[in-house]
Amino acid sequence: MIRSDDRFNRSNLWKIFPTLAFQLTYQYPPFRELLRVLRAHPNVGRETLCSQMEKLIVGPLKTTHISTLIIIDALDECKDEESASAVLSILSRYVDQMPSVKFFITGRPEPRIRSGFRLAALRPITEVFKLHDVKCPLVDTDIKLFFRTRLPEIARNRSYCDVTEDWPPPSDINVICEKAAGLFIYASTVIKFVASPHHQPPKRLAILVSLPQNTAHEVESGIDSLYTEILRHGYHDMGSDNQKPNNREVYHRFRSVVGAVLLAFNPLLMKSLSYLLRDFDTPSDISLP
Repeated sequence: MIRSDDRFNRSNLWKIFPTLAFQLTYQYPPFRELLRVLRAHPNVGRETLCSQMEKLIVGPLKTTHISTLIIIDALDECKDEESASAVLSILSRYVDQMPSVKFFITGRPEPRIRSGFRLAALRPITEVFKLHDVKCPLVDTDIKLFFRTRLPEIARNRSYCDVTEDWPPPSDINVICEKAAGLFIYASTVIKFVASPHHQPPKRLAILVSLPQNTAHEVESGIDSLYTEILRHGYHDMGSDNQKPNNREVYHRFRSVVGAVLLAFNPLLMKSLSYLLRDFDTPSDISLP
């Protein structure tokens, strides 16, 4: 399984195929014949998307006969001005040349994404799954399994953590699963909060279990109350006068950085954010603890 994941600029359309080619090369030794292509065409990353697809993906896959799954996540976040997704348009031209490769593509159902999947070459070989059509009980079952697996792992990895073998109790899992309201991001955030290396997992979980029950707007209120509680415990009393100077400095920096992020109309690069705040000499100074 290969996943497109350009951590530095995921929205750059011209980075998708070079990123996939790099990951294929890393995963499959036979694919490393691709290096010959790069030596012969060192500027292939600046060529058209069709040329990139042919030289970096299709050609080596046809030569090596590799069978794999390629995931392109959040295609809707790519900066693409075409009426139909450029990536889907290109795949429609070459997908029949890669019979041993399957593509799993996720994205919001924007018009250009919908148009791309309606292309004549893709329609007969494409199966569309709508996330909002998945039944809630199935989602809840997956989230409960996630909690049952990850929470005990956290406790087992703490030699100083004194918990019973049946921790967490099923009642606690049911409560936080209900609070998640089908949102895996809620479940993932719960695990990160409970897994804090500086706190006892049972105490952290108890904090979340005791949060007020969700209201009619359960999705919004639930995730908001979770984030609020995490921020409250992460920086509780750090800004008070009786704290150490280092803690007060961290608190003030945190307020400046997070405040700028929340109030910015568009997301900012770290360098731009650093320039805006003017409190830090280098972008590395604004990394949060």
